[in-house]
Amino acid sequence: MEFVRILNGYDHLWAVKEEGKDVDELTQLFRDWTNGEFLFDFFMENFDDLKEYFHIERIDVAVNDTFEDADALQELILEFPYTENLDDLFKPLDITDTRTRELSREKARNWDRQRHASWLRVYAIRLEPNVYVVTGGAIKLTRTMQEREHTNHQLLKLNRCKSWLKANGVFDQDSFVELYKEE
Repeated sequence: MEFVRILNGYDHLWAVKEEGKDVDELTQLFRDWTNGEFLFDFFMENFDDLKEYFHIERIDVAVNDTFEDADALQELILEFPYTENLDDLFKPLDITDTRTRELSREKARNWDRQRHASWLRVYAIRLEPNVYVVTGGAIKLTRTMQEREHTNHQLLKLNRCKSWLKANGVFDQDSFVELYKEE
């Protein structure tokens, strides 16, 4: 598994880079979420969920809302002083991840979105306070991740990364950075 440091000089935000891909998972998310053609195709394919869960009946409204939300979320994740407080942005994925916070599965979204709840999710493994490895993300239009293939795939990626980190002796930021330097 390959990892990329998101902010040069800072060891608190990383992302998985899949073999054969030209960019890391976080970069790819924001590329997709600001690509009108990608979003149009996604919302056409998932139109029933968009209507049922968010009561939005026009694709152009969903695309524009996503552009706006993606900009806000990118700022929350990547710009100072926000990146100093990632624990305020990332929350445990479910109840099993609240028992122990190290190597827990986490999700981030724009928690203060106005018109409707944010459907954008960034998924990560929390190594320790304010230190995260992004494994991917999704546009989540349903109540649970298991309901749709694209969100279930993100859940599998989270679990695979967590297992890989454990198997390679990672349990905190220092052990992760040490492993990163060896690769």
